[in-house]
Amino acid sequence: MTRSWTCWPNTTVTPAVRRLIGVRSGRSGGREQPATRGLQPWAVGRTPTGEWKPAPAELTQWENWGIAELAEYDGMMWYRARVKLSTAQAKQAASVSLGVIDDVDLVWVNGQPIGSGEGEGERVYRVPAKLLKAGENVIAVNVFDMWGSGGMHGRSDARGIRFDDGSVAPLSGWEYQLPPAGLSSMPRAPWEPYAGINILYNAMIAPLRNYGLRGVAWYQGEANAGLDDAKHYQVAAADAVHGLAPPVRLSAAVLRGAARELESRSRPRR
Repeated sequence: MTRSWTCWPNTTVTPAVRRLIGVRSGRSGGREQPATRGLQPWAVGRTPTGEWKPAPAELTQWENWGIAELAEYDGMMWYRARVKLSTAQAKQAASVSLGVIDDVDLVWVNGQPIGSGEGEGERVYRVPAKLLKAGENVIAVNVFDMWGSGGMHGRSDARGIRFDDGSVAPLSGWEYQLPPAGLSSMPRAPWEPYAGINILYNAMIAPLRNYGLRGVAWYQGEANAGLDDAKHYQVAAADAVHGLAPPVRLSAAVLRGAARELESRSRPRR
């Protein structure tokens, strides 16, 4: 399932979204954080934005760019494009169309956040009134890819500023930069369907609160089914079950058997 939405209608930024933007972009509580090492890739003006490199003219998933460090890269990347608008264009109501993005994105126009989405799909975000200006405008996109191929891709004519009169100012000449090395995983929004703690708890844990428990079935997800994961879950499964209130007693033989089965399924087939 793909979702895309505008988190900031008009110029309103909710406190929750503002905190998420601050954490992801490396600023929280007004202090610089290691996520950007003091740089602000989304900024305009004289603020340091980092070292940008030209992206391919035809944007594909970054694993296909022919750059060794991106061939198997999963993580965060910054994109930026500039577009010049006339006075008449800047006064119009408009949307930013970015083509397909995979997986999670945050979008800025002229240094202001305007939208976010997740899942592999096309992104279109409404631009708040009076944010566009005559002359140069800067579009910055932060993309976080969790697994597989990632980034901005799709048809080049799908990326542009789309005005309500039907005209389009194309977005081209994209640049990119990677974040500083050694960062931990990007903080996830509580409302995200993939790893949002609110959704996971409300959908999967809270409904079971008033039920009695006679048995346990352990499901191993596809994203962590390696041999090392199997060994880890041999302990984690027991800890999770024995930590229930009231405790549920499972024999050690049952847990070992489940772990052996998981381990055998994790081995590559010959």
